[in-house]
Amino acid sequence: IAVEIALAFQHACKAVAHLDEFFVGEIARPIFDKIMIDVQRHRKMSEVELAKVEQAFPKVWQVIQTYKAMHLILKKEEETIEHLHHEGLLLDREQDMLTRSVMRCLHFIDTNPLRSHDTWEKDAAEHVAFWSSLDDGFMGMWRLC
Repeated sequence: IAVEIALAFQHACKAVAHLDEFFVGEIARPIFDKIMIDVQRHRKMSEVELAKVEQAFPKVWQVIQTYKAMHLILKKEEETIEHLHHEGLLLDREQDMLTRSVMRCLHFIDTNPLRSHDTWEKDAAEHVAFWSSLDDGFMGMWRLC
């Protein structure tokens, strides 16, 4: 959850830069500039923390990235279906059938997340201080669990 929050924060940092048009004038502009300095500082800090997670838990990071990619692709597919229907290229029943299919997929990935405790535990176990001193047979059995 923390990674998802950090990724959402990263996205929000990019979006906040587009608010500058609302901050015009001698009083408002310096306030916006100060806000942007703080936002950029926190964005860089979150990038560092995300890089630590990616490096420490590569399997978990890969699962998170896969989930995000699937979700974005399905949302884009939903937008495309809506656009084609709006343009008159899809009949109502075709749009309904395709949208239902996309919604089923979204529901499936939201209710059956790829994140598995096994992956997290295996990934985390390999980073404990004594991992390298364990017996090779035990490490092999652990990886098979």
